[in-house]
Amino acid sequence: MHLPSEIPFNNSPKPRQRGNILQWEQPLTDRLAGVPLDIEAHLEPKSILYSTLLLFAGTVVAAALTFAIAIWLVVRRGRNEEARSAT
Repeated sequence: MHLPSEIPFNNSPKPRQRGNILQWEQPLTDRLAGVPLDIEAHLEPKSILYSTLLLFAGTVVAAALTFAIAIWLVVRRGRNEEARSAT
């Protein structure tokens, strides 16, 4: 079960995988006998999707600012060289 939030508590017999993936197993004999599987997981109310989207948006903004500054510096340097050669 891949849950979309951080998990402070769960009753999974296996350790968490990659932060928020839980795993329970039920033997086939129990499944055929109709024994219910006890699954309990407490989730944080904040989804990790928002944090991930915010991280990607911040990266895009930082890259755009870096390109804008680089282009501005190149254009400014070209104007300064034109002004020096014209005088």
